[in-house]
Amino acid sequence: MNNNFKIIIYFSLVLSFIYSENLYSERGIYEDVFTQDIYDVTDYAKRRYLSALAGNDESGSPLLSDKKNYKDLAEDVSREVSKKTGDESQREILGTLYFQKICCVYTKITEYLRRHKQFLSDSLIEIECAFNSKTNTNLVHSLLDSVGKYATLVITTALSINPYLGGLKFITSLFGSLVGKSGDDNINKQGYLNDMRKTISEIENEIKKIEIGIFSESIKELEENYVLRKVALPKFNDDLAHTIESTLINARKLNYPFAWLKLSLENALRLPSAPKVVDKLEALRRFKESKFFENYPTTTRQNLENVIISIAEGSSAPDTTSVPLRRTYFFYGDPGIGKSCAAEEIGKILGLPTEKWKIKSISELSSSNLEGTDPLSKETNYGWIVKPLLKGDSNKSTCTNGILILDDFDRVLLDPKSGVTGLAFFLDYLDPNKKSFYSQYFKAEIDISRIHIIVTGNLPIPKTKEYAALRERFMDIIQFEGMDISVRKKILEEYFSKLREYYHIPLEIEDNKFVSMASEIAENPQSVRSLKKSLQNVVTDFSAGGWERVELRKNRILQEKESEEKESKKKQPEETSPHKNSLVSLINSSVVTLNFTQLFMITVILFYSWFSA
Repeated sequence: MNNNFKIIIYFSLVLSFIYSENLYSERGIYEDVFTQDIYDVTDYAKRRYLSALAGNDESGSPLLSDKKNYKDLAEDVSREVSKKTGDESQREILGTLYFQKICCVYTKITEYLRRHKQFLSDSLIEIECAFNSKTNTNLVHSLLDSVGKYATLVITTALSINPYLGGLKFITSLFGSLVGKSGDDNINKQGYLNDMRKTISEIENEIKKIEIGIFSESIKELEENYVLRKVALPKFNDDLAHTIESTLINARKLNYPFAWLKLSLENALRLPSAPKVVDKLEALRRFKESKFFENYPTTTRQNLENVIISIAEGSSAPDTTSVPLRRTYFFYGDPGIGKSCAAEEIGKILGLPTEKWKIKSISELSSSNLEGTDPLSKETNYGWIVKPLLKGDSNKSTCTNGILILDDFDRVLLDPKSGVTGLAFFLDYLDPNKKSFYSQYFKAEIDISRIHIIVTGNLPIPKTKEYAALRERFMDIIQFEGMDISVRKKILEEYFSKLREYYHIPLEIEDNKFVSMASEIAENPQSVRSLKKSLQNVVTDFSAGGWERVELRKNRILQEKESEEKESKKKQPEETSPHKNSLVSLINSSVVTLNFTQLFMITVILFYSWFSA
């Protein structure tokens, strides 16, 4: 077979292999092609895209030297973007994004391939003319030699720009060994021409695939969401924008841990930049009409009303105010009287996203729990202080104002490891003047100027000097009073009606006996939570075995209480007779105030009394 014919066969087959869609992956062909400039969707960038689409250049500095290709690329983008949902302004923003991306692809990848294709097209015409004429065979060989050398040059240049055109490496070495060899005159002319036409067509198709491929990248939705959000929000965190953009750009690298970072990127895109406006009067109306709060004592209700007013005002005030926008409160009182539930209900009435965190020990009030950790760490999390920002309100819309409830604070107060040192980090977040913190998770400053904190506990904060800083951090400390017997009975009756329906208890059986029995055997009759638990146990026993089963539970609980009382008495010191050693007791109680003369006189009296007896 003629060597020149071999060149053509190899050339066609290898190019077909090179440009097959399985040769490269999306996260490789576009590596190092884009920069963060593609996310510039300002009015200037939009004008550049629209002017290209119109076939002119208002900016005076076109991205491409070839204005025809400049317009063609803009039209490709317009066709793809027109398929997307949204209004015209959103499509213009997305068009700007994709136009800048396709221009990068053109200048860094496909421009060289287009030149290659154009040269092959021109060469095809010349070789076809040479075949059809009685041209000297040496001229045909010279043309073939030129085609090979040019292809080698273009392919080498393309590889220097984008190394992921991996198959080109093979054809470069192939042409290096075959170019310049002479061969027979018996060339299959038509077969050669058909191979060239096929190769040109394949190159054109693959150029389109590479350029249109930007519309089907796996990160396209994240990129679109980002640029639309960036334009829609009144202000966007610059540090956060840099983190998002660099992550999106690096996601195209083969060894980049994008799978680990995808969730953090999605969370970053959900972070809000504006507060939800709270209607104070509407919130107060809902509070006063709330069935939930009607059972609370009057003083407690008044205090909670003030909390709602204060948080509503802090949520609606402008950022420019010199008054701190954050509010911090401490709710304390007996267990089971509705402190945590009241805090959650306040969030519902205000319509703000609310998160509750049960504290188990002082060690949980750490930077990793509150502020979050690196997204690539083993136990990654974005931090409790950020949870209200990402939760969203009842409409699933995120906002910069929310409520964080820290429950069971007694475990911190009673922890011997607490105190000033243990609480130092937490005190910083209770400070209403703290407006932001640097997040290791998002690699940016996060606004928490409207994140209100409600801390709940069973015990009051000690009034010692050691805890003075903690007490001063709270805007208000509210004591929850116990509910009246009549109120507790009313709550139990309402709860029993739900249990009656659930356990199918006949209507002819009155609820008074159930409520009385639950109150009698409850562990803490002052606690609504304890009473509800006791009532449910009574109803469960009745449903399973009637009143006999209930009486068994009652007897067992009363016996346990009696045993506990006996054990408690055994641990108490023995009582002494009121007349025994009365004088000695008097001396012991008064010795700190007696002088030497008084002690001497008392001693004489004691001896005299003893001898007289």
